[in-house]
Amino acid sequence: MTGRKHICLRFIPKRLLKDLIFTFKTIFLPKMLPVMDYNMNFGETFVSLPKYMLEKDNIEEVADILIDGGVICYPTDTVWGIGCDATRVNAIQRIKSIKGRKHKNGFIILVDSIERLKKYVEELHPRIETLLEMHVRPLTIIYPKAKNLPQEVCGADGSVAIRIVDCALCQDLIAKIDAPLVSTSANLTGAPYPKIFGEISSEIIEQVDYVSKERRWEKTAAQPSTLGLVDNKGLLKFIRE
Repeated sequence: MTGRKHICLRFIPKRLLKDLIFTFKTIFLPKMLPVMDYNMNFGETFVSLPKYMLEKDNIEEVADILIDGGVICYPTDTVWGIGCDATRVNAIQRIKSIKGRKHKNGFIILVDSIERLKKYVEELHPRIETLLEMHVRPLTIIYPKAKNLPQEVCGADGSVAIRIVDCALCQDLIAKIDAPLVSTSANLTGAPYPKIFGEISSEIIEQVDYVSKERRWEKTAAQPSTLGLVDNKGLLKFIRE
């Protein structure tokens, strides 16, 4: 046997080939990783799938950019975002400038675990901790009191919005820089958030220091996270389902 893998599909009307190839690229291929090369055999016709779909970011290089105060554009467990090390004020100010953001609202920040979350909130009620362990969809929670974070990522009242992110790239970067990431949607203020990479404005792309190579080809429309608010009594209210 050779190392090359083939998928043989015969007696397929040619008018369906384009849709079939697209479906394979966007749905089945990601589930079959790791893989170096795939070919589809349609009788005498071979179609090679592009290797850009398998590209990965160099975590060391991207982490160095973040540690140096850089700004990146990257995929998350929700929509594509603009981000930086959430402890670096200059980088946070750059994000505001890139987006054209004038208001003083805080940003969502991403952490990779409950343990890291506890470093940045004054109190984590046991009920909320249990919910975070069991919740399936991406869940961002606004906590009443932040700690160990610059005011630039917090609300005017000292609150902070944090999500435990379910995305391998984000988790790896957070662990590598040993700090949370800012995550704000990759759009100019007032414009719709991008549902896919192709909807990100060139104005955003041109101003960041790095654009992730991963998941650019995905065509499934991304959605924002569920959003909850914890009051001073530890009670949670959902404000966006």
